[in-house]
Amino acid sequence: MKENLTFSELAHFDGDGIGLYSKFYGKNCTIEARLVDIWRPGTGREKINEWAYKFHHHGGCPVVISSLTFTPKMMVKNYKNGSRKIIGGREGKLILEAAQRLNFSIVLTYPSIDDRMRFSLKSAILVDIIFERADIGIGSLLRTNYFSGLTEFSVPYDDECVTWGVPRIMSWSNDVVFVEFSGLVWIAVTLMFIVICLMGNVDRKFTLTKAGDKKIYGIISVTCDVFALHLGNPVLWITSSPSGRVLLIVCLCYSTVITTAYKTSLASILATDKGTSAIVDAQGILMENLSVGGSLYEWNILRDQVNESELTAELFERFVVDNDDVATRDRLKFDHDYAFLASRSWLSYERQKMVRNNEAVTFDVFDTCVLAYHTVVSFPKKSLLRKPMDRIIQRLTESGIFNHWDLENEIDANSVSANANDQENQNHGAAYKFQNIFVVYLTCITLSLFVFISELLVAKLQSKKGQDVIIQYF
Repeated sequence: MKENLTFSELAHFDGDGIGLYSKFYGKNCTIEARLVDIWRPGTGREKINEWAYKFHHHGGCPVVISSLTFTPKMMVKNYKNGSRKIIGGREGKLILEAAQRLNFSIVLTYPSIDDRMRFSLKSAILVDIIFERADIGIGSLLRTNYFSGLTEFSVPYDDECVTWGVPRIMSWSNDVVFVEFSGLVWIAVTLMFIVICLMGNVDRKFTLTKAGDKKIYGIISVTCDVFALHLGNPVLWITSSPSGRVLLIVCLCYSTVITTAYKTSLASILATDKGTSAIVDAQGILMENLSVGGSLYEWNILRDQVNESELTAELFERFVVDNDDVATRDRLKFDHDYAFLASRSWLSYERQKMVRNNEAVTFDVFDTCVLAYHTVVSFPKKSLLRKPMDRIIQRLTESGIFNHWDLENEIDANSVSANANDQENQNHGAAYKFQNIFVVYLTCITLSLFVFISELLVAKLQSKKGQDVIIQYF
């Protein structure tokens, strides 16, 4: 029976049974004990369970909530008269739901600026709870052994990931000319090209010899014709033999398929390649020699991961604590040499907000977490609110209400890459992708121009030589 008793429930033994008392908020919001029921021998445990696990009614009394705007988890609206109101987010809706079920009025307060600048935003919330300036502290808090001895925590209600936000430095594929086919396909295409050239050369020599044509058509002429077919261009010489025409038709069908496949693959690569981030892990941060920073709260998290790897230890040595979140956010957005450690939900929300405001996205978020943890609500020691809040969280989790709230505020981080206004990166990527194609085209055009000029010069020299021969003859 003692397993069902908590400090907010009292039991008193008298002669014929056990009086079941609970703490209630009375007049002027003072706490008093009231007799709820009497348990007598022979009755079941249902009465005790109903007494021990009921929701406590606070009679509309105020409950002080220490929190801040942690988008998108806690959305708070500030009014000109200094008042604040919770308007959304998973954490915000959790507090509103608890206020409705437990019948208390919300008094939302922010931790002092001194505490925020000294301890960081989240740590300042815990400071308010430790010194009992607030009844509930919420803000994507992490349960640690140190704070567990100073405060009480609820059961988990959400998951959070602490990760890196890094400047958006795009990298583009170095090769868009040969990447369309795999290496084996290119080998097969090359072998097929050589076979067709040899067969065409043999057929042309045999046909011309049989016809008594003394003109010399070498392997170079045949190779140029086969190459022209592969580019989808017509050939200048068509064989008169049936076998040669069959070979030409087969070569034409084969080259059409290969050319179409290559052009289609090339077009899709040029149209869909948006580039990839050059910094995707901790090693990339170190290689780019970025400055590393974040709040004291994230510094403590990174400190606990130092023994995980040498890269983490080096990042920790570079880490500069800055509890001014506004300044670090602006630096992350506008500087291109800063890596910021923060919650992924906030980083993703900031990127999404830049897209919605038609701004260029200037930073990326890692897929991996420095630390993934369950978020909890914090209470002062011996709080009457912890057990009821635990039951509310469990019911919201089991019913799927939390998931429903997340769908309403879902952030599509992948849509960031489709930002049509990120024109600077797109223009740079387009120039980078097309440079290899420009090199190929320029090489072919230069070679063609060289051959054309050479033919003109040779023809002119031959004509002049012929004229000199005629003059000498006469």
